[in-house]
Amino acid sequence: MNKRSEKAQVVSFVSGKGGVGKTSTVISLGHLLQSMGIRTLIIDFDLTTNGASYFFKNLYQRNQQRAGLSDLIFTVSTEPDFVLSESDIEKSVTKVEQELYFIPSRVNFNKKVDLYGHQDHWMLSRESVLKEILRYGEDRYDLILIDNQAGANATSSIATSQSDKAIIMTEQDVISNDAVENLLIQIGDRFPSYRRQLVNKLHLEEGENYIGKLRFFNYLNGLPPLPFDFGVKRAFSLRKIPINVNEVSPFLIVLFSTAKAFLPEFEFKFKEYSDKINNISSEYSNNMKKLVREKEAAMSKRSSLMTTGRNGTQLVFLGAATTMLIITGVVALDQFFGTMLYQNIYMFFGLSTIVLAAIVLHASNKSRTREGEVLEERKKIRSSLEKIDKELRNYKSFKMSESIELLKNFESHI
Repeated sequence: MNKRSEKAQVVSFVSGKGGVGKTSTVISLGHLLQSMGIRTLIIDFDLTTNGASYFFKNLYQRNQQRAGLSDLIFTVSTEPDFVLSESDIEKSVTKVEQELYFIPSRVNFNKKVDLYGHQDHWMLSRESVLKEILRYGEDRYDLILIDNQAGANATSSIATSQSDKAIIMTEQDVISNDAVENLLIQIGDRFPSYRRQLVNKLHLEEGENYIGKLRFFNYLNGLPPLPFDFGVKRAFSLRKIPINVNEVSPFLIVLFSTAKAFLPEFEFKFKEYSDKINNISSEYSNNMKKLVREKEAAMSKRSSLMTTGRNGTQLVFLGAATTMLIITGVVALDQFFGTMLYQNIYMFFGLSTIVLAAIVLHASNKSRTREGEVLEERKKIRSSLEKIDKELRNYKSFKMSESIELLKNFESHI
């Protein structure tokens, strides 16, 4: 791997409690940054719950020679004469994408790990191993993201003390606020001077005035809040990268704005990607207008088909009613004229009944055939409308978050 002329930025992601979406955000951010040509290394320094390592395990478990952080720390803590080399570190690095790399906390999940053994030496080993990895990565990567264990703990303290920036992830509720406050009390003195809060899972219903909320969080020294996106949650649970950099979504737009806010060193890269997002957004808006027109046309055709179906049914009933009226008229004439018209009337009655029955039968068959065709067409239209509505729902969340305005006007809000 080619060495870089500038030292890599090191950013630690921490949280006061679990479940705030820290790991999925770090992975999404890594994917986004690498797509812009920013060579990124993600380190899973959560030696207890190993969230990112579970996510990427299908990549590195194929290689039996691969080592995790726990393996390196265990070796350093149990072998006093062992010196961690670059080749040892390289064994722990897995290439995820073109410009995205990953170091897992563990690689063998079938093996029990001694999390509490070797006491002080184990603690010192964690710090020394991370230092060596950061030294190894400082001229090989543009950016190093450290995903830490939730809460106030030793590993988060170690990581933040060796980072250039700390991003404190939280949610917008009182419990999360208390957890962040406790985190800062316990290990806040180890944090770098650059620290920012990042609120995640903000429901769009809570953020109708999204630009106003952005200004508010900026006033509190925070970053643009990330909206709740069920698609991100679903993708993460299936071990899929939570975002698609070629499809605009509220989460992607705000994540882009967030990265732009705390990584001004990569301003040129962000400018290029901003243009790309604007082009994709324009295409999405045009597609949405096209879908709306298609929906209106489909609904109009469906309404017309419903009228056609009703007309066919009315024709059958009209024929039957006409037949009944003729029969009633014939009976009335017979009663009036008596037997004088007996033969002629009943001959006429028989012929009329046969002719009218044939007419009604033909009309009925034709109506049933047309009704079948109408039902088939209505099924196709209903299926088409369902697909259109699904797409429009995706666009609705995009529109509700005012994503385009957020992107275009972000510079004026910070």
